[in-house]
Amino acid sequence: MNTNNKIIGLIALLVVLFFFGAFSINFIVDDFYFLKISRVETLSDITAFFSPLRTTFYRPLASEVFYAIITLLGRNIYLAHMLVFAVYILGIAALYRSIKHISGNIVFACCGALLYALHSTHVFQLYTFNTFQEVLMMTTLAWSFWMLLQKKYATSQVFFIAALLSKENAVLYPGILLAAKVLRLHHFPTLSWKHIMLFFGYSAAALLLYVPGTQNVAATESIYTPQFSVSLISNNAFWYTAWAMGAPNFVPDHMRSIFGPVLPTLWPYFDLPFAKLYTASLILYLMGLILGSVMVIRKQNIAWKMAVWYVLFFVIFLTPALPIVHKWMVRLTLPLIPIALAQAWIIAHLVKQHRSFAGILIALYLVTNFASIRVHEITSNYRHQSTLSERVQEYFIKNREDYTFASSYYFVDPIDTDGTAWGWSKQLENTLHGSDFIDHVYPGSKAVVFYGYRKPQIRPNTIPIPADLFIP
Repeated sequence: MNTNNKIIGLIALLVVLFFFGAFSINFIVDDFYFLKISRVETLSDITAFFSPLRTTFYRPLASEVFYAIITLLGRNIYLAHMLVFAVYILGIAALYRSIKHISGNIVFACCGALLYALHSTHVFQLYTFNTFQEVLMMTTLAWSFWMLLQKKYATSQVFFIAALLSKENAVLYPGILLAAKVLRLHHFPTLSWKHIMLFFGYSAAALLLYVPGTQNVAATESIYTPQFSVSLISNNAFWYTAWAMGAPNFVPDHMRSIFGPVLPTLWPYFDLPFAKLYTASLILYLMGLILGSVMVIRKQNIAWKMAVWYVLFFVIFLTPALPIVHKWMVRLTLPLIPIALAQAWIIAHLVKQHRSFAGILIALYLVTNFASIRVHEITSNYRHQSTLSERVQEYFIKNREDYTFASSYYFVDPIDTDGTAWGWSKQLENTLHGSDFIDHVYPGSKAVVFYGYRKPQIRPNTIPIPADLFIP
Protein backbone atom coordinates (compact mmCIF):
# COMPACT_ATOMS: atom_id res chain seq x y z
CA MET A 1 0.00 0.00 0.00
CA ASN A 2 1.49 3.36 -1.04
CA THR A 3 1.67 6.47 1.15
CA ASN A 4 -1.39 8.13 -0.38
CA ASN A 5 -3.60 5.11 0.27
CA LYS A 6 -2.31 4.82 3.84
CA ILE A 7 -3.15 8.46 4.52
CA ILE A 8 -6.62 8.13 2.99
CA GLY A 9 -7.15 4.90 4.95
CA LEU A 10 -6.18 6.61 8.22
CA ILE A 11 -8.52 9.53 7.55
CA ALA A 12 -11.30 7.07 6.69
CA LEU A 13 -10.78 5.26 10.00
CA LEU A 14 -10.92 8.55 11.92
CA VAL A 15 -14.10 9.56 10.07
CA VAL A 16 -15.82 6.35 11.16
CA LEU A 17 -14.60 6.74 14.77
CA PHE A 18 -15.62 10.40 15.00
CA PHE A 19 -19.04 10.03 13.35
CA PHE A 20 -19.85 6.50 14.50
CA GLY A 21 -23.10 7.71 16.09
CA ALA A 22 -24.59 8.10 12.63
CA PHE A 23 -24.99 4.33 12.28
CA SER A 24 -27.75 4.25 14.90
CA ILE A 25 -29.95 6.86 13.21
CA ASN A 26 -33.10 5.36 11.72
CA PHE A 27 -35.25 6.63 8.86
CA ILE A 28 -36.91 9.92 9.80
CA VAL A 29 -38.91 12.78 8.25
CA ASP A 30 -38.27 13.09 4.46
CA ASP A 31 -36.80 9.57 4.33
CA PHE A 32 -40.30 8.08 4.41
CA TYR A 33 -41.43 10.22 1.49
CA PHE A 34 -38.46 9.26 -0.69
CA LEU A 35 -38.65 5.60 0.28
CA LYS A 36 -42.28 5.71 -0.84
CA ILE A 37 -41.72 7.36 -4.22
CA SER A 38 -38.56 5.41 -5.06
CA ARG A 39 -40.14 1.98 -5.33
CA VAL A 40 -39.04 0.37 -8.60
CA GLU A 41 -41.32 -2.12 -10.33
CA THR A 42 -40.71 -1.35 -14.00
CA LEU A 43 -38.05 0.36 -16.12
CA SER A 44 -40.35 3.35 -16.54
CA ASP A 45 -40.20 3.89 -12.77
CA ILE A 46 -36.46 4.50 -13.05
CA THR A 47 -36.78 6.91 -15.98
CA ALA A 48 -39.53 8.76 -14.07
CA PHE A 49 -36.95 9.56 -11.36
CA PHE A 50 -35.38 12.06 -13.77
CA SER A 51 -38.55 13.89 -14.76
CA PRO A 52 -38.31 17.59 -13.83
CA LEU A 53 -42.09 17.75 -13.26
CA ARG A 54 -42.15 17.47 -9.49
CA THR A 55 -43.18 19.22 -6.29
CA THR A 56 -39.79 18.86 -4.63
CA PHE A 57 -36.25 19.98 -5.50
CA TYR A 58 -34.76 18.27 -8.56
CA ARG A 59 -32.16 15.95 -7.03
CA PRO A 60 -32.85 12.56 -8.66
CA LEU A 61 -29.49 10.90 -7.99
CA ALA A 62 -29.36 11.90 -4.32
CA SER A 63 -33.03 11.24 -3.66
CA GLU A 64 -34.95 8.72 -5.79
CA VAL A 65 -31.95 6.74 -7.09
CA PHE A 66 -30.27 6.71 -3.67
CA TYR A 67 -33.41 5.55 -1.87
CA ALA A 68 -34.04 2.92 -4.54
CA ILE A 69 -30.57 1.54 -3.76
CA ILE A 70 -31.43 1.58 -0.04
CA THR A 71 -34.51 -0.50 -0.86
CA LEU A 72 -32.34 -2.95 -2.80
CA LEU A 73 -30.22 -3.22 0.36
CA GLY A 74 -33.32 -4.36 2.24
CA ARG A 75 -33.73 -0.93 3.86
CA ASN A 76 -31.06 -1.95 6.32
CA ILE A 77 -29.97 1.28 8.01
CA TYR A 78 -26.44 -0.03 8.74
CA LEU A 79 -25.78 -0.90 5.11
CA ALA A 80 -27.34 2.39 4.03
CA HIS A 81 -25.11 4.37 6.39
CA MET A 82 -22.08 2.41 5.17
CA LEU A 83 -22.95 3.50 1.64
CA VAL A 84 -23.13 7.15 2.74
CA PHE A 85 -19.75 6.92 4.50
CA ALA A 86 -18.15 5.16 1.53
CA VAL A 87 -19.27 7.92 -0.85
CA TYR A 88 -18.08 10.58 1.62
CA ILE A 89 -14.63 8.97 1.98
CA LEU A 90 -14.31 8.73 -1.80
CA GLY A 91 -14.87 12.48 -1.90
CA ILE A 92 -12.20 13.03 0.76
CA ALA A 93 -9.79 10.90 -1.29
CA ALA A 94 -10.34 13.07 -4.39
CA LEU A 95 -9.96 16.22 -2.28
CA TYR A 96 -6.67 14.96 -0.83
CA ARG A 97 -5.26 14.05 -4.23
CA SER A 98 -6.31 17.41 -5.69
CA ILE A 99 -4.64 19.38 -2.89
CA LYS A 100 -1.46 17.34 -3.24
CA HIS A 101 -1.42 17.78 -7.01
CA ILE A 102 -1.88 21.57 -6.84
CA SER A 103 0.50 22.22 -3.93
CA GLY A 104 3.03 19.41 -4.33
CA ASN A 105 3.01 19.28 -0.51
CA ILE A 106 1.90 16.01 1.08
CA VAL A 107 1.76 17.54 4.60
CA PHE A 108 -0.55 20.31 3.39
CA ALA A 109 -2.72 17.80 1.52
CA CYS A 110 -2.94 15.53 4.55
CA CYS A 111 -3.82 18.42 6.90
CA GLY A 112 -6.36 19.89 4.47
CA ALA A 113 -8.18 16.61 3.94
CA LEU A 114 -8.06 15.76 7.66
CA LEU A 115 -9.36 19.15 8.85
CA TYR A 116 -12.19 19.07 6.35
CA ALA A 117 -13.13 15.41 6.88
CA LEU A 118 -13.42 15.63 10.68
CA HIS A 119 -15.13 19.00 11.01
CA SER A 120 -18.21 18.74 13.21
CA THR A 121 -20.50 20.36 10.61
CA HIS A 122 -20.58 16.95 8.91
CA VAL A 123 -22.91 15.71 11.65
CA PHE A 124 -25.60 17.44 9.61
CA GLN A 125 -24.59 15.66 6.41
CA LEU A 126 -23.65 12.16 7.55
CA TYR A 127 -26.26 11.39 10.18
CA THR A 128 -29.46 11.46 8.14
CA PHE A 129 -30.15 10.00 4.73
CA ASN A 130 -32.09 13.02 3.46
CA THR A 131 -28.89 15.10 3.53
CA PHE A 132 -27.00 12.60 1.36
CA GLN A 133 -27.51 15.17 -1.41
CA GLU A 134 -24.71 17.23 0.19
CA VAL A 135 -22.35 14.27 0.41
CA LEU A 136 -22.96 13.16 -3.15
CA MET A 137 -22.62 16.72 -4.49
CA MET A 138 -19.30 17.19 -2.68
CA THR A 139 -17.93 13.83 -3.83
CA THR A 140 -18.93 14.17 -7.49
CA LEU A 141 -17.56 17.73 -7.65
CA ALA A 142 -14.32 16.62 -5.97
CA TRP A 143 -13.89 13.88 -8.55
CA SER A 144 -14.81 16.26 -11.36
CA PHE A 145 -12.07 18.60 -10.16
CA TRP A 146 -9.54 15.78 -9.76
CA MET A 147 -10.28 14.52 -13.27
CA LEU A 148 -9.87 18.07 -14.53
CA LEU A 149 -6.43 18.24 -12.92
CA GLN A 150 -5.61 15.00 -14.72
CA LYS A 151 -6.80 16.61 -17.99
CA LYS A 152 -9.48 13.94 -18.35
CA TYR A 153 -12.06 16.46 -19.49
CA ALA A 154 -14.80 14.06 -20.60
CA THR A 155 -14.73 12.18 -17.29
CA SER A 156 -14.71 15.47 -15.40
CA GLN A 157 -17.87 16.51 -17.24
CA VAL A 158 -19.61 13.22 -16.36
CA PHE A 159 -18.93 13.78 -12.66
CA PHE A 160 -20.13 17.37 -12.94
CA ILE A 161 -23.40 16.26 -14.52
CA ALA A 162 -23.80 13.79 -11.63
CA ALA A 163 -23.29 16.68 -9.20
CA LEU A 164 -25.95 18.72 -11.00
CA LEU A 165 -28.34 15.79 -10.55
CA SER A 166 -27.52 15.72 -6.82
CA LYS A 167 -28.10 19.31 -5.66
CA GLU A 168 -28.67 22.76 -7.17
CA ASN A 169 -25.58 24.37 -5.59
CA ALA A 170 -23.42 22.43 -8.05
CA VAL A 171 -24.32 24.96 -10.77
CA LEU A 172 -21.83 27.35 -9.12
CA TYR A 173 -18.86 25.05 -9.76
CA PRO A 174 -17.94 26.67 -13.11
CA GLY A 175 -17.57 29.94 -11.18
CA ILE A 176 -14.52 28.68 -9.30
CA LEU A 177 -13.07 27.27 -12.52
CA LEU A 178 -13.51 30.67 -14.15
CA ALA A 179 -11.87 32.34 -11.15
CA ALA A 180 -8.90 29.93 -11.42
CA LYS A 181 -8.47 30.78 -15.11
CA VAL A 182 -8.74 34.54 -14.59
CA LEU A 183 -6.23 34.42 -11.71
CA ARG A 184 -3.92 32.17 -13.78
CA LEU A 185 -3.26 29.87 -10.86
CA HIS A 186 -0.19 27.66 -11.09
CA HIS A 187 -0.47 23.86 -11.14
CA PHE A 188 -3.92 24.08 -12.73
CA PRO A 189 -4.44 22.60 -16.19
CA THR A 190 -4.74 25.11 -18.99
CA LEU A 191 -8.49 25.42 -19.30
CA SER A 192 -9.62 26.80 -22.62
CA TRP A 193 -12.57 29.17 -22.80
CA LYS A 194 -14.33 26.36 -24.65
CA HIS A 195 -14.09 24.11 -21.58
CA ILE A 196 -15.19 26.90 -19.25
CA MET A 197 -18.22 27.76 -21.37
CA LEU A 198 -19.13 24.09 -21.69
CA PHE A 199 -19.33 23.78 -17.91
CA PHE A 200 -21.44 26.94 -17.74
CA GLY A 201 -23.67 25.43 -20.42
CA TYR A 202 -24.31 22.38 -18.27
CA SER A 203 -25.22 24.67 -15.35
CA ALA A 204 -27.61 26.67 -17.51
CA ALA A 205 -29.37 23.49 -18.68
CA ALA A 206 -29.63 22.24 -15.10
CA LEU A 207 -31.20 25.51 -13.97
CA LEU A 208 -34.07 24.89 -16.40
CA LEU A 209 -34.63 21.47 -14.83
CA TYR A 210 -34.66 22.97 -11.35
CA VAL A 211 -37.38 25.57 -12.05
CA PRO A 212 -40.65 23.59 -11.44
CA GLY A 213 -39.61 21.97 -8.18
CA THR A 214 -37.83 25.03 -6.80
CA GLN A 215 -40.78 27.31 -7.55
CA ASN A 216 -43.17 24.91 -5.85
CA VAL A 217 -41.00 24.63 -2.71
CA ALA A 218 -40.56 28.41 -2.51
CA ALA A 219 -44.32 28.88 -2.88
CA THR A 220 -45.18 26.44 -0.09
CA GLU A 221 -42.22 27.02 2.25
CA SER A 222 -41.65 30.74 2.85
CA ILE A 223 -38.37 30.11 4.71
CA TYR A 224 -36.80 29.18 1.35
CA THR A 225 -37.88 32.39 -0.39
CA PRO A 226 -34.89 34.74 -0.92
CA GLN A 227 -35.08 38.05 0.95
CA PHE A 228 -32.49 40.53 -0.19
CA SER A 229 -32.07 42.30 3.12
CA VAL A 230 -28.66 43.69 4.09
CA SER A 231 -29.20 42.80 7.75
CA LEU A 232 -30.26 39.23 6.93
CA ILE A 233 -27.39 38.65 4.52
CA SER A 234 -24.76 40.09 6.89
CA ASN A 235 -26.21 38.15 9.83
CA ASN A 236 -26.17 34.89 7.87
CA ALA A 237 -22.65 35.56 6.58
CA PHE A 238 -21.43 36.01 10.15
CA TRP A 239 -23.03 32.82 11.46
CA TYR A 240 -21.96 30.60 8.58
CA THR A 241 -18.40 31.87 8.98
CA ALA A 242 -18.56 31.34 12.75
CA TRP A 243 -19.86 27.78 12.24
CA ALA A 244 -17.06 27.08 9.79
CA MET A 245 -14.57 28.16 12.46
CA GLY A 246 -16.13 25.82 15.02
CA ALA A 247 -18.96 27.74 16.74
CA PRO A 248 -21.87 25.58 18.04
CA ASN A 249 -24.83 25.15 15.73
CA PHE A 250 -27.37 26.15 18.37
CA VAL A 251 -26.00 29.59 19.31
CA PRO A 252 -28.00 31.59 16.69
CA ASP A 253 -31.22 30.14 18.16
CA HIS A 254 -30.51 32.12 21.32
CA MET A 255 -29.41 35.38 19.70
CA ARG A 256 -31.93 37.34 17.63
CA SER A 257 -29.06 38.91 15.72
CA ILE A 258 -25.29 39.24 15.99
CA PHE A 259 -25.84 42.68 17.50
CA GLY A 260 -28.57 41.59 19.91
CA PRO A 261 -28.32 40.29 23.48
CA VAL A 262 -27.69 36.65 24.27
CA LEU A 263 -30.82 35.00 25.66
CA PRO A 264 -30.41 33.21 28.99
CA THR A 265 -31.66 30.00 27.35
CA LEU A 266 -28.20 29.59 25.80
CA TRP A 267 -26.18 29.00 28.96
CA PRO A 268 -27.69 25.61 30.01
CA TYR A 269 -26.28 24.12 26.81
CA PHE A 270 -22.76 24.56 28.16
CA ASP A 271 -23.56 22.17 31.02
CA LEU A 272 -24.11 19.30 28.57
CA PRO A 273 -21.59 16.42 28.42
CA PHE A 274 -18.49 17.37 26.41
CA ALA A 275 -19.65 21.02 26.15
CA LYS A 276 -16.99 22.44 28.46
CA LEU A 277 -14.26 20.40 26.76
CA TYR A 278 -15.57 21.58 23.38
CA THR A 279 -15.59 25.24 24.44
CA ALA A 280 -12.17 25.19 26.11
CA SER A 281 -10.42 23.32 23.30
CA LEU A 282 -12.03 25.53 20.63
CA ILE A 283 -10.85 28.72 22.35
CA LEU A 284 -7.33 27.31 22.73
CA TYR A 285 -7.27 26.15 19.12
CA LEU A 286 -8.39 29.51 17.73
CA MET A 287 -5.89 31.37 19.90
CA GLY A 288 -3.15 28.99 18.75
CA LEU A 289 -4.25 29.36 15.12
CA ILE A 290 -4.06 33.16 15.34
CA LEU A 291 -0.61 32.98 16.93
CA GLY A 292 0.53 30.42 14.36
CA SER A 293 -0.78 32.60 11.52
CA VAL A 294 1.29 35.53 12.73
CA MET A 295 4.37 33.33 13.06
CA VAL A 296 4.00 31.88 9.56
CA ILE A 297 3.01 35.05 7.72
CA ARG A 298 6.03 36.89 9.11
CA LYS A 299 8.37 34.36 7.50
CA GLN A 300 6.40 33.03 4.58
CA ASN A 301 5.33 34.79 1.40
CA ILE A 302 1.61 34.36 0.92
CA ALA A 303 0.42 33.08 -2.45
CA TRP A 304 -2.01 35.95 -2.88
CA LYS A 305 -3.67 34.60 -6.00
CA MET A 306 -4.45 31.33 -4.27
CA ALA A 307 -5.69 33.23 -1.20
CA VAL A 308 -8.04 35.26 -3.39
CA TRP A 309 -9.28 32.03 -4.99
CA TYR A 310 -10.01 30.61 -1.52
CA VAL A 311 -12.09 33.69 -0.69
CA LEU A 312 -13.97 33.47 -3.97
CA PHE A 313 -14.51 29.73 -3.42
CA PHE A 314 -16.05 30.43 -0.01
CA VAL A 315 -18.21 33.34 -1.17
CA ILE A 316 -19.43 31.72 -4.40
CA PHE A 317 -20.69 28.55 -2.73
CA LEU A 318 -22.06 30.34 0.35
CA THR A 319 -24.01 32.97 -1.61
CA PRO A 320 -27.25 30.93 -2.11
CA ALA A 321 -27.62 30.52 1.67
CA LEU A 322 -27.19 34.20 2.55
CA PRO A 323 -30.63 35.61 1.58
CA ILE A 324 -32.54 32.66 3.07
CA VAL A 325 -34.15 32.98 6.50
CA HIS A 326 -33.64 29.29 7.23
CA LYS A 327 -30.05 28.84 8.49
CA TRP A 328 -28.66 25.32 8.51
CA MET A 329 -25.09 24.19 9.09
CA VAL A 330 -25.46 21.51 6.42
CA ARG A 331 -25.04 24.21 3.75
CA LEU A 332 -21.35 24.53 4.64
CA THR A 333 -20.42 21.35 2.75
CA LEU A 334 -18.60 23.21 -0.05
CA PRO A 335 -17.81 26.60 1.59
CA LEU A 336 -15.98 24.72 4.35
CA ILE A 337 -13.31 23.45 1.93
CA PRO A 338 -11.35 26.74 1.57
CA ILE A 339 -11.71 27.42 5.31
CA ALA A 340 -10.11 24.04 6.05
CA LEU A 341 -7.40 24.61 3.46
CA ALA A 342 -6.49 28.03 4.85
CA GLN A 343 -6.00 26.51 8.32
CA ALA A 344 -4.11 23.57 6.85
CA TRP A 345 -1.73 25.97 5.06
CA ILE A 346 -0.82 27.56 8.40
CA ILE A 347 -0.35 24.21 10.14
CA ALA A 348 1.67 22.74 7.24
CA HIS A 349 4.14 25.62 7.42
CA LEU A 350 4.30 25.37 11.20
CA VAL A 351 5.35 21.73 10.76
CA LYS A 352 8.53 23.01 9.08
CA GLN A 353 9.25 25.75 11.61
CA HIS A 354 7.68 24.66 14.92
CA ARG A 355 6.71 20.99 14.69
CA SER A 356 5.65 20.68 18.35
CA PHE A 357 3.36 23.70 18.07
CA ALA A 358 1.82 22.28 14.88
CA GLY A 359 1.24 18.98 16.67
CA ILE A 360 -0.53 20.76 19.53
CA LEU A 361 -2.78 22.61 17.07
CA ILE A 362 -3.74 19.37 15.31
CA ALA A 363 -4.42 17.70 18.66
CA LEU A 364 -6.60 20.64 19.77
CA TYR A 365 -8.49 20.49 16.47
CA LEU A 366 -9.16 16.79 16.89
CA VAL A 367 -10.32 17.21 20.50
CA THR A 368 -12.48 20.21 19.58
CA ASN A 369 -14.30 18.44 16.80
CA PHE A 370 -14.64 15.13 18.62
CA ALA A 371 -16.28 16.97 21.53
CA SER A 372 -18.28 19.18 19.16
CA ILE A 373 -19.70 16.13 17.39
CA ARG A 374 -20.82 14.70 20.72
CA VAL A 375 -22.50 18.02 21.65
CA HIS A 376 -24.22 18.29 18.28
CA GLU A 377 -25.44 14.72 18.59
CA ILE A 378 -27.17 15.72 21.82
CA THR A 379 -28.51 19.11 20.75
CA SER A 380 -29.76 18.16 17.29
CA ASN A 381 -33.16 16.51 16.97
CA TYR A 382 -31.92 13.53 14.96
CA ARG A 383 -31.46 11.08 17.80
CA HIS A 384 -34.81 11.92 19.39
CA GLN A 385 -36.62 11.55 16.08
CA SER A 386 -34.77 8.29 15.39
CA THR A 387 -35.98 6.91 18.73
CA LEU A 388 -39.58 7.91 17.92
CA SER A 389 -39.30 6.35 14.47
CA GLU A 390 -37.95 3.07 15.85
CA ARG A 391 -40.68 2.85 18.49
CA VAL A 392 -43.49 3.55 16.03
CA GLN A 393 -42.05 1.08 13.53
CA GLU A 394 -41.76 -1.67 16.15
CA TYR A 395 -45.32 -0.96 17.35
CA PHE A 396 -46.86 -1.21 13.88
CA ILE A 397 -44.91 -4.35 12.98
CA LYS A 398 -45.96 -5.96 16.26
CA ASN A 399 -49.64 -5.16 15.55
CA ARG A 400 -49.49 -5.95 11.83
CA GLU A 401 -52.25 -8.60 11.89
CA ASP A 402 -54.74 -6.32 13.63
CA TYR A 403 -53.77 -3.03 11.96
CA THR A 404 -53.37 -3.73 8.24
CA PHE A 405 -57.15 -3.75 7.70
CA ALA A 406 -57.57 -0.16 8.90
CA SER A 407 -58.18 2.71 6.50
CA SER A 408 -56.61 5.23 8.86
CA TYR A 409 -54.79 5.67 12.16
CA TYR A 410 -55.21 8.42 14.72
CA PHE A 411 -52.44 9.46 17.13
CA VAL A 412 -54.43 10.73 20.09
CA ASP A 413 -52.91 13.35 22.39
CA PRO A 414 -53.29 13.02 26.17
CA ILE A 415 -56.39 14.81 27.45
CA ASP A 416 -54.40 17.38 29.43
CA THR A 417 -52.40 18.67 26.44
CA ASP A 418 -53.33 21.78 24.48
CA GLY A 419 -51.64 20.55 21.28
CA THR A 420 -49.36 23.55 21.00
CA ALA A 421 -45.59 23.85 20.53
CA TRP A 422 -43.93 20.43 20.44
CA GLY A 423 -46.91 18.43 21.60
CA TRP A 424 -47.09 14.66 21.53
CA SER A 425 -48.73 14.10 18.15
CA LYS A 426 -46.95 17.09 16.62
CA GLN A 427 -43.58 15.45 17.34
CA LEU A 428 -44.80 12.28 15.67
CA GLU A 429 -46.09 14.06 12.57
CA ASN A 430 -42.79 15.88 12.16
CA THR A 431 -40.83 12.65 12.56
CA LEU A 432 -43.04 10.37 10.44
CA HIS A 433 -43.70 12.80 7.59
CA GLY A 434 -47.48 12.66 7.76
CA SER A 435 -48.81 9.41 6.32
CA ASP A 436 -45.72 8.46 4.34
CA PHE A 437 -44.24 6.18 7.01
CA ILE A 438 -47.21 3.79 6.67
CA ASP A 439 -45.92 2.70 3.26
CA HIS A 440 -42.62 1.79 4.95
CA VAL A 441 -44.14 -0.49 7.61
CA TYR A 442 -47.01 -1.73 5.45
CA PRO A 443 -45.75 -1.61 1.83
CA GLY A 444 -48.40 -0.47 -0.63
CA SER A 445 -50.83 0.66 2.07
CA LYS A 446 -53.01 3.67 1.21
CA ALA A 447 -54.00 4.29 4.83
CA VAL A 448 -54.07 7.85 6.15
CA VAL A 449 -52.65 9.04 9.45
CA PHE A 450 -54.33 11.70 11.60
CA TYR A 451 -52.59 13.68 14.33
CA GLY A 452 -54.50 14.88 17.38
CA TYR A 453 -53.10 18.39 17.61
CA ARG A 454 -54.79 19.23 14.28
CA LYS A 455 -58.25 18.36 15.69
CA PRO A 456 -59.10 16.21 12.63
CA GLN A 457 -62.44 14.82 11.50
CA ILE A 458 -62.01 11.08 12.04
CA ARG A 459 -63.08 8.58 9.38
CA PRO A 460 -64.79 5.25 10.04
CA ASN A 461 -62.53 2.22 10.47
CA THR A 462 -59.86 4.32 12.20
CA ILE A 463 -57.58 2.87 14.85
CA PRO A 464 -56.80 5.26 17.74
CA ILE A 465 -53.25 5.13 19.12
CA PRO A 466 -52.03 7.05 22.21
CA ALA A 467 -49.40 9.48 20.96
CA ASP A 468 -47.58 9.57 24.29
CA LEU A 469 -46.92 5.84 23.99
CA PHE A 470 -43.82 6.62 21.90
CA ILE A 471 -42.43 9.78 23.51
CA PRO A 472 -39.36 9.12 25.71
